[in-house]
Order: sequence, then structure tokens, then C-alpha cells
Amino acid sequence: MRNKIDPFLLKRYLEGNCTAKEKGVVEQLLQTAEGRAQLQSLMQDRWEESGRYELPREDVDKWKQEFWNKVAAMERKEKRGRLIGMKRRDVLRYAAVLVPLIVMTWIGAAVFRNTHQHTKTASLNTITKENSKANRSTFILSDGTTVHLGRGSKLKFPEIFAGTREVELEGEAYFDVAKNAAKPFIIHAGQIDTKVLGTSFRIRSFDSSDIEVGVATGKVEVSKNTPGSGSSVLAVLTKGMKVNYSSNKAIVAAVNTTELEEWKTGVLSFEATTTADVVKVLQRSYDVDFEFKDPALKSIPLTLSVRDTMPADKVAKILSLTGGFNYEKVGSKIVFY
Repeated sequence: MRNKIDPFLLKRYLEGNCTAKEKGVVEQLLQTAEGRAQLQSLMQDRWEESGRYELPREDVDKWKQEFWNKVAAMERKEKRGRLIGMKRRDVLRYAAVLVPLIVMTWIGAAVFRNTHQHTKTASLNTITKENSKANRSTFILSDGTTVHLGRGSKLKFPEIFAGTREVELEGEAYFDVAKNAAKPFIIHAGQIDTKVLGTSFRIRSFDSSDIEVGVATGKVEVSKNTPGSGSSVLAVLTKGMKVNYSSNKAIVAAVNTTELEEWKTGVLSFEATTTADVVKVLQRSYDVDFEFKDPALKSIPLTLSVRDTMPADKVAKILSLTGGFNYEKVGSKIVFY
């Protein structure tokens, strides 16, 4: 006998659509603590979903009546000896656990049927979250995915995910994606698509042709989407890997996962990163322009960590000390020389 109930089989059982053999298997498993716990979990999900909607009173009355009909049917079944080895008090205890949950499922099923059109409409409603350079934000999408959106960044996503889970990013964000093997999560950032099932990673999208994806946990697929030519896979990344796409080239390298995690709290860490790339990241956090008098300074590799709440001139001082060059503030600019 299997130790777990197939959720689709359980759903058919609760809706009265399974075969006699399947029904027997489910009822045997529901006599175990593990089976009842699984049922409880499924019904809790349905119940929480149904709580979002106001249900017609006549439907609730009908479900109550069906509840008692189920109890009576289960008592008759026990008298005929179909629930082998169960005494009357056990049957009623079983009914006390199972039947209310069945009612929850009816409610959930009715909610999903009655709100199907609502869901389709809601999925068409696009929400845009946009941060100024002074703010970060953290929020949860309808599928349970947590998004940490960076300063000066923007994310577009549907109010409710329907057939697919797809969002559009401009800027920087760290995603902790809710697992759903049937519905991959896809982030569109310029020409680059990042596809995942359930993982955590950061994306930096400076423009459509300059993007970085770093993976903290799990596995992601990064592709380039060219209009008229289709999609081509640039890299498949696992924990501790990143890909930089710039100037039509994709470079895969290692990444410090601690750096990725710390980014959520405003710590910007760089390891052997060119001054030019460091400045690209900093530019999102400050209302000043960074300028290089000598273009050669852009290619100096830097390893440092700063907080994005530091004043711009303090950050510029750290960069200059680390890279061995000078800086000065000229109006709204910070000039490196």
C-alpha cells in the first residue's frame, strides 16, 4: 500500500469521481494518521483560498445538508461492515475529521468554479512596483514568490498568475521563487529570459544588452530571446554560479552566494569587479553621476563591500582608496582621475 495519497486521486475521491478500487485505497489510507494529515493540509489550502470570497447563503445551507447526508451514509456503511476493523465510535470520529474537510473541498471547488472568470480577468491586470533610488522593497507575488526589489528598479507582474508565471524586470531584484514543477517562473529582462522552477537568485539588468544572473540556491536556465530568431540557451546555472551577458557575449563564472544573500539587506559586495561595473551598480542608489577622466580607470579590478545607504562621497572615497586613484565632487558629479 502506498504511504501517500496522490493529490489528484484525493481530489477525485472528494468530488466523488474515482473508481470503486481507488475509493477503497483512499479510505484505507485515510484511516492512518499520515493520510488524515495529508487530507488536512490539502483542505486547509482550499479553505484559505475560499476565505477570500463571499459565498451565497443558499450554497452554504446546501453543503450543510450534504454534510449530514455524508455522516448518515458513513454510518450505514459501517453497519454493513465495509469499514473493516472500525467500531462505531471510530467511524464517527473518522467522520468528524473527514466530513467537515469534504465540505471545505465542496466550498473550494465551488469557489474555483464561480471565480474562474474572476481569475482570468485578474491575471490580465498588471501591477507595476517601482522604487526610487532612495528605496528598496520586499513583497510577495500571488504564487508565494518573494521579491526583493532594488533601488531604482521596476517589476511588472500579473495580479494573479493564471496559466503561466511571468514577470518583467528593469533593474535589480532577488527572487525566492515558490516551487511549482508544472509552472516554471520566467523573468524577462531585456533580451534575457531566466527560467526557474523553484530557487533563489539575483538579476541585475542595466539595459537589454547588459545583464547578470547569479544563483544562490537551486537551478536556473538563462536564454537570449531574439525577435525573429527565437530563443537560445546561454547557460544553465546552479548554486554559486553566475552569467554575465554583455556585448553579445555570455561569460559564466563563480559567484559568492553570501554576496547574493547580503544584497537583500543593502550590502553591495564586489569581488575582482571592474570599476566601471561597480559604478553601474552604485548608480542605481545615488542621484549623482560618476565620471572617469581617464578611461583606463574603468578596467581596474576592485574587491570591496559598501552599504547602499552610505553617502555617495564616502563610497567614492572607498573606491578611490581601493583602486589607487583620486576623486573629486563637482556639482552633481563625482569625477574619478
